[in-house]
Amino acid sequence: QNLLVETAYEPGSTMKVFTVASAIDSGNLNENETFQSGSIKVYDTTINDWQVEGKGMMTYRQALAWSSNVGMVHLEQKMGTTWQEYLNKFGFGKSTNSGLSNEATGVIPDTNPVDTAMSAFGQAIGVTNFQMMQGFTAIANKGTMLKPQFVKKITTADGKDEKVYGPVEVGQPIKPETATKVLEFMEDTVTDPVYGTGYDIYNIDGVNVSAKTGTAQIFDQGVLMTGPNDYLYSVVTMAPTEDPEYIMYVTLKEPTITNESASTLMAEIANGM
Repeated sequence: QNLLVETAYEPGSTMKVFTVASAIDSGNLNENETFQSGSIKVYDTTINDWQVEGKGMMTYRQALAWSSNVGMVHLEQKMGTTWQEYLNKFGFGKSTNSGLSNEATGVIPDTNPVDTAMSAFGQAIGVTNFQMMQGFTAIANKGTMLKPQFVKKITTADGKDEKVYGPVEVGQPIKPETATKVLEFMEDTVTDPVYGTGYDIYNIDGVNVSAKTGTAQIFDQGVLMTGPNDYLYSVVTMAPTEDPEYIMYVTLKEPTITNESASTLMAEIANGM
C-alpha cells in the first residue's frame, strides 16, 4: 500500500496552516484580536486545547504558533461555509490525479457542525499526504498551488529522446500577500519562546524557517485509540521563510519513543532539508 496516496488520515494541527490561510484570505482574521484559550463549547461538545487550562488570552497569530484548537474553532465560526469553500480550493476531498494506483479522495465534513469545527484543527477530516503537500505548495509559492510529481523525466534507452516534466499549476487558492503573511505566522512556531511549539527545535543555521507542528489522536474504524503510542505526530517546515525553496512534511505514526521526543526525532529529518 502506498501511504502517500492510498490511505486517508486525520492530519491534526498541521491543518491549522490552511485554517489560518483561509481566514486571512477571506478577511476573517485580525492578527491582533484576542480570544480566551482553554476550551470552547460547540453544540453539545466541549473542545479543549492541548493544554486544557489554556494559556489565557492570546491573539490569533499566537494561536497558530501555540497550536490552539479553540482559536481555530473561532476562526472556522467566523468563516462559516467559506471554510469548506477554501478546503475545496486547496484540493481536499478530491484526487490530486497523481497517476498512482488507488488514490484516495479523503473526505471534507459538511453535515455535522461539530465535525466541521473539528476539521479546522485537523480532526474529523480525511486527507492524503499528497493532498497536504499540494496544499502546502500554495503557501510556499505565493498562493500558486502545484501538483505533486514524482517523475522528473523519462529518457529513451539510446538517450536520444527525453521528456521532462516541469511544474504544473493546479490553482490559486489564496492571494500572494496571504501566503506571505502565513509564512510569517509560521515562523513564530520556531522563534517565539513563549508560544512556539517548535521553538529552538526546527532551526536551521543561517536560514529562517517557517513551521507548524501537529499531534493527532488516531481513529481506527471510527474508534478512538487510547494507547500511549496511538498518535500521529507531524511537522511541516518551509525554508527560507522569505522565499521558500523547500517544503518538508514529516509524519510519524504510532512511534515508540524512549529517550527522545517526537519533535526531536522529526527534526532530525526536517532540519536536513
